[in-house]
Amino acid sequence: MFCPLLAVILFLVSPPAETRQERILTQTDWHFPNLGIHVKEVRTLESRTGLVVRHAHDEDGCPAEIDTLRIEERKRASARRGGISPELRKVMAEAGESAILQVAFWLKTSEQPDFRGIIDGAVTSGLAPEEARRVAREEGVRFFAPMAGGFAGLLESAGCEVLYVGTCWPVVVAGIPCTAIESLAALDQVDQAYYAFPRWHPENGFAQPTLRTPTVHERGIQGGGSSVKVMVQDWYGNVCKDNPYLPPVVWLNTEPTSWHATSIAGNVCMQNHSSLRGCAPGLAAIYSAAGWGDVDAPAAWDRAMQAGVSFGNCSWWNGNMGSIVFLDRFFDYIIRNYGVLAFMSNGNFGDTPNPYSTSPGNGYNVISSGCYNDGDTVIWDDDAMVSYSSWWNPVEGHEKPEVAAPGDDVETTGTSAPWIISGFNGTSSASPLTMGVATLLADREPLLMVQPQAVKAIIMVSAWHNLEGDAVLSDKDGAGGIHAAAADAVVRDGQYVIGTFTPSSFPGGFHDQRLFCHKGDGTRVICLWQSNPDSAYSTDLLEMDLDLTVLAPNGAVVALSASALNPFEIAYFEPPVTGLYTVRLTRQSFLGSREPYCLAYSTRRDMACAEVVFSGTGQIGTVVDLAFRDRYEPNASFAAFMSRGTLPDVIDLKDGFILPLAWDTLAQACYYGVWPGFMGVLDAHGEACTSVAIPNDPALCGTTIHACMVTNEASGRLPRDTSEVASLTIW
Repeated sequence: MFCPLLAVILFLVSPPAETRQERILTQTDWHFPNLGIHVKEVRTLESRTGLVVRHAHDEDGCPAEIDTLRIEERKRASARRGGISPELRKVMAEAGESAILQVAFWLKTSEQPDFRGIIDGAVTSGLAPEEARRVAREEGVRFFAPMAGGFAGLLESAGCEVLYVGTCWPVVVAGIPCTAIESLAALDQVDQAYYAFPRWHPENGFAQPTLRTPTVHERGIQGGGSSVKVMVQDWYGNVCKDNPYLPPVVWLNTEPTSWHATSIAGNVCMQNHSSLRGCAPGLAAIYSAAGWGDVDAPAAWDRAMQAGVSFGNCSWWNGNMGSIVFLDRFFDYIIRNYGVLAFMSNGNFGDTPNPYSTSPGNGYNVISSGCYNDGDTVIWDDDAMVSYSSWWNPVEGHEKPEVAAPGDDVETTGTSAPWIISGFNGTSSASPLTMGVATLLADREPLLMVQPQAVKAIIMVSAWHNLEGDAVLSDKDGAGGIHAAAADAVVRDGQYVIGTFTPSSFPGGFHDQRLFCHKGDGTRVICLWQSNPDSAYSTDLLEMDLDLTVLAPNGAVVALSASALNPFEIAYFEPPVTGLYTVRLTRQSFLGSREPYCLAYSTRRDMACAEVVFSGTGQIGTVVDLAFRDRYEPNASFAAFMSRGTLPDVIDLKDGFILPLAWDTLAQACYYGVWPGFMGVLDAHGEACTSVAIPNDPALCGTTIHACMVTNEASGRLPRDTSEVASLTIW
């Protein structure tokens, strides 16, 4: 992965040789200029225990404590700058003494309420997630409003123009004479003074089937089954209220209508059109708030939280690239503390000499989307990342983008008749598609409305559509292209654990989670946590560092992920045997007191979008029809099987795919052509069919027959898709 300062390396390995006890996984160079120290960190795998061990030494070969050095380096750097962030210091130098700059002051806090604990407690007591968040927000207002109001009064008495006063967060934004910034930033109340970017910029078919959302819709999940509320927070204006293909639009402020905001809304929830629809066409309403840069965005999100919004999209940037600034910290703060989730466009600078990710998507806790083109088809073979999609990580080193979506040349909603526009391009178009898939997940499980780390983890771990580079994590598409049906299956089948780590969660330095895996069923696993944007050590810090290994039933390590800079670890493996696997999380550092996390896994079977349908009574002596369908693989070759057995029996295919059937005489009869029609080529609609006569044999009564299918790539050798099991009981 590209990182301007540090190397972040993810290794997926085969089980190490028995005679080898340690293997070098990552080597990271740490530079601490304010301390005058250079440290090399090496992480090795201890194959006997499955633990990842961290070693660090300075230039003289002496052991070094990385976490202590990082904290002290940040403190000295901040003190050297006088509490002024780097980008503000640069703007001050360029603007001159006579200039008045917009400055965002992040105020110091201590022992603030545990807002996520308040939310979790309220949900446990029976409150809906939306109401639980309101309870936490009201506590935040009681705690922060007097503090922010008092500091705002101090600024006004100094002749400054106050532009925004935080309500439930420690923020005040004001216009400050350049000559006064130094003294104000040095006040005891101030944690950090940031440049408040006054600018905003926009970040500029077949998207839904490419995302596989139609499969989720057919499962009855369309965004209308829960109280989840989503918002478009856009740079120029509001979503058009008159478009007949959108649900009712609730404005949170009174700015004019914007084509950009309206197009974003269509990607999320277009409905009632003869052929086009958004990700969540069942939404009862969509919320809209206009906002210009660093001053308006916090106010818009405060109104959104009061209205009960859980997810919001920002397809704009404030002019900053490649580093965490005020607005990135702000979004990380509200995500961690109030359980909302912000979806960000990653930027459209892939064609430039510096294709950095953009703010406010540079934070750790947001989810940023890159953009790819779907080739105007439902198949994946012709999909590719667009050249303009930004992909350089921020200087802090963490992965951006986290995922990719098909946002290039999308048909969506417009502001005037005929109300549909073509060619909505860019990461601006990709990000709302990601939010639309998240909306479907919260439709299936409403508690996800206040578990942003779980939503992000589930979307990433199920992003099976690899567009470039390593299939697990790579430069331009992050964890991969989103697969809505696989993400929905993760939620439907409960393949995730939500919790809170404390130092006591790691007896012996590690934490184990067990997974039951089937032989050959390719599996991705992720553990994801969050930064603390108001920690005692830094402005926006990862207080926890974990490494992840996966151990087979015999104790051999089959996969691992060891990153020093990401708030997650993600890995892939193909289980060599059926049984219980151990996900082992090695604690490398734990600076805080509690860390919300989610551990989730997704298998190739979760991707299943093909279908087998039995038609007939199942009575002995009659004929049963079987329909085979894969809407996403028209004209593809296929093979279908019947069997008397299903899981834990499997038919092991190639490339991590399995069919959940027993390889018995019935399955072999299908394979060797005893019955015609079980192998062939799907038609242009992705369909085929056949019939089987049930013998008139009473001994068959009560027997259950299972059926499954696989579609293959053009060569017919590698699987492309499978179906879930269809069953018929003979009587």
